Amino acid sequence: PDEPYQVLVMIDEFRQLGKMESIVSKLAINAGYGFRMVLVLQDLAQLDEVYGKATRQTTVSACQVKLFIRMNDVETSEYVSVMLGPTTIEVATPIIRAGQGIFGGRDKSLSYQERPFRTAAELRQMPAKQAVVLVPSAPGFMVRKVTYYKDAPYKATYLEFRHRRLKVPPLSRWQDFPLRSMADVEAAGNSTPAVPFELREPDTVEAPVSGDTACADAVPPATGAAAKGVEPVALKAKAN
Repeated sequence: PDEPYQVLVMIDEFRQLGKMESIVSKLAINAGYGFRMVLVLQDLAQLDEVYGKATRQTTVSACQVKLFIRMNDVETSEYVSVMLGPTTIEVATPIIRAGQGIFGGRDKSLSYQERPFRTAAELRQMPAKQAVVLVPSAPGFMVRKVTYYKDAPYKATYLEFRHRRLKVPPLSRWQDFPLRSMADVEAAGNSTPAVPFELREPDTVEAPVSGDTACADAVPPATGAAAKGVEPVALKAKAN
């Protein structure tokens, strides 16, 4: 890319913008052109509503980093649960031997069982300060959200720049010109409708060769010293 700066495009409430195939089709290649995109949605069902399930699957797969905060719907929580994968837990099962009664000694049998790292129900009940991050070629992360105006070291930076006005570059005022219809354009020009460029006649037309004239031989211009004072060379018609 020839641009000196990287660009981050953040689109909040992506579903409200309607269908934009030009954006979702380029998620996998935009980093190579110097810009990255962040799409913010309430849940995965919003992508299904606008683009369909097949496009939603390819769109989500094209996102290299996925951040999930406060999942409230079943489909999104089940997707994250599957993406987090399974884990292994140790289960202790008490063993009561016959004849010992309830006050007798108890043994435990340990076993290992597989279960989801987080079930869909656990994800929907996740505390507000927690989030899930999914990245390629790595396990998922359970992270704690940072409140920049409360947590160090961001709090000091926030307090330093809190009352400092940002320098905004001067921008020229945008002026919207009303679009005119072709009828108005033609009436204003007081002429016949404009002819497309491809259909226009050429500005100059060479005289056609008469029927008495056959193929013409071109006389090459003189070169070197002989070129001085030589008149422009024309085409000579062959004699019949």
